[in-house]
Amino acid sequence: MAAGVNFKGIVIRHRRLILTIALGVLALCWYVARVPDPFYRDPQPVRTLKRHREEIMRYLASIEQGRVRERNDGRGYFLLDTLADCDVSVVEKEGNCIVIAFAFMPTDAVPQLIYSPSGVSALPERYVQPGKYRITYFELKQLDDHWFYCLWDN
Repeated sequence: MAAGVNFKGIVIRHRRLILTIALGVLALCWYVARVPDPFYRDPQPVRTLKRHREEIMRYLASIEQGRVRERNDGRGYFLLDTLADCDVSVVEKEGNCIVIAFAFMPTDAVPQLIYSPSGVSALPERYVQPGKYRITYFELKQLDDHWFYCLWDN
């Protein structure tokens, strides 16, 4: 009887060892084979645009058509839920452009996405000539014909 117990104990120990090794191999395969986020190196505003472009375009069209109400405090428009989840703080209209400002720390530059239906020629003057507006740090990158990514700080 004692020999049978030892035999079962050995088998059970081997099952645990095999299960532990199998789980370890499975975890390693998952770690190696998983697909990383293709946008992880992009700044938050650019990632937001790449992930939610169609939804953002529908929202901007709604603003243009007057279907999105302005906020009661006078700071832009009510936010789309997707944009609020992505740390957007304000969506405002400047001339023909729509500026989407993201949350930032007081020590950081203000990150913005700018949609300009007419391209570079229709950008507000403060983005074309930042030195005129006492902006100490300024970076403007054109993402495509109509979208711009901007960082600025006073």
